[in-house]
Amino acid sequence: MNNAISLTSADLTRKLNLLKRAGLFGADTKGCVIERACSPQDLKAAYQLVHEVFVHSGYMQPVAEGIRLRVYEVSPDTATFIAKKDGKVVGVLSVVADSVELGLPSDLSFKEELDEKRAKNLKLCEMTNQVISTEYRKSSVMTELMRAAIAYIVTEGFDLTLATVSPNHSNFYKVLGFSAISTVRSYSEKLHDPVIALCMDVSLFKPSVPIGLVDPFVYHLGVTCNTFITDASDWTKRARECFLNIEMLKTLVTDHNFLKVCQPIELEYLKDRWGQELYKQVAA
Repeated sequence: MNNAISLTSADLTRKLNLLKRAGLFGADTKGCVIERACSPQDLKAAYQLVHEVFVHSGYMQPVAEGIRLRVYEVSPDTATFIAKKDGKVVGVLSVVADSVELGLPSDLSFKEELDEKRAKNLKLCEMTNQVISTEYRKSSVMTELMRAAIAYIVTEGFDLTLATVSPNHSNFYKVLGFSAISTVRSYSEKLHDPVIALCMDVSLFKPSVPIGLVDPFVYHLGVTCNTFITDASDWTKRARECFLNIEMLKTLVTDHNFLKVCQPIELEYLKDRWGQELYKQVAA
């Protein structure tokens, strides 16, 4: 069965209406505040929630430290957005920037498709770590996290955004302008984790896009009334300043002996992104 078949316009409209009725495109975030994670406490809590949800869902095996930490999560080039209720992180969505050294997380399963995009000199990024605590799933929390991510992606000048998701969740992304670029494959070499790769042309959410290329409601949500666009640049500056300090990095990596399990190419990447001096302090 080929799962890369696109939905028709009528299918997308019907799905969008269903999602609206389910509350995903409403104004109710159940009291959550959406922001970019900058502090070591928020980033640690975010990746602990990702570990909790992914383990429960069977997407990853549990680790003793109780946190999902890859080289992408400890890079200042990764933007992580969170939903918080009463100071607790209840939703997460990260955006990983493509790099020559490491590529993207989904290169593991979809490198051929991604290399075709790179061959066109397109600037790529990937949405990952998409999780919501159970009690907030029938709310607009995920949509608001997506709007924050889209504001960042547009502001940073990316051309294409990848999302690798369960086939059961793909219609939500297709409503937002993503289209399938693959059939179903496993995302993990250790677990059976069937996923499909979806790609979104970022120009769909730029102010100059011709009307009709994306659903008017979705365009309004992503562009016209996207208040996160005014925050995106300031968030990026603040997040980078907060990230590149010894307290932040030690909070993330020291307690988990993270550097000891990194591959040599990953360590070289971190030396470049953190700076040699800061890297030495963290590794000491």
